[in-house]
Amino acid sequence: MLQVFVDESESVGDGIYAMAGYISTAENWVRFIGEWEEVKSRVPRIESFKFSECIKQKGQFYGCSEDASLDKMAELYDIIGKHALAYVTSAVQPKKYKEVFSGIREQKVVRSSYALLLFTLITGLMRHMETLGLNGPVEFIFDNQVMEEWKVLDAWYILAEAGVFPESIIKSSPIFRDDKKVTPLQAADMLAGS
Repeated sequence: MLQVFVDESESVGDGIYAMAGYISTAENWVRFIGEWEEVKSRVPRIESFKFSECIKQKGQFYGCSEDASLDKMAELYDIIGKHALAYVTSAVQPKKYKEVFSGIREQKVVRSSYALLLFTLITGLMRHMETLGLNGPVEFIFDNQVMEEWKVLDAWYILAEAGVFPESIIKSSPIFRDDKKVTPLQAADMLAGS
């Protein structure tokens, strides 16, 4: 079983919304978690990783020097590089998206920028799975953001209804978990935030 851990990010200044994450096997994720937790426990000790806190030295990185924060992030990136098989990413400018698709009413798929993000994320992965040597069913795990979860699910069901997901690859709707408790989602946050 392949698992993709996905986080969403919005760049307010740039008006860009992104979904991004890493894919690996369940076995690789177990090894990843052990190493990730070990690095988090080193000084500066953190409970969970948030890209924005690291970059701005806020939250758990409050009081850390920029160098210490970036060194911690570099160690975590090394762990991702050892265990992730690939990454997926998709981005859109919602304002531009609405300009282009606002007049199209009959196609539910194009009414949601989330549907576009999911469509490009998933079809991009499916298109490259063979090249990457990946096969088998894929499970998608998203960060559970209360404000966004219904949008992701709505887009997911629109795409499923349109027949976008081959049953041999995508067997179920996405799962939502707390990124503070599910460490691969912290890696996804790092990718989505950067």
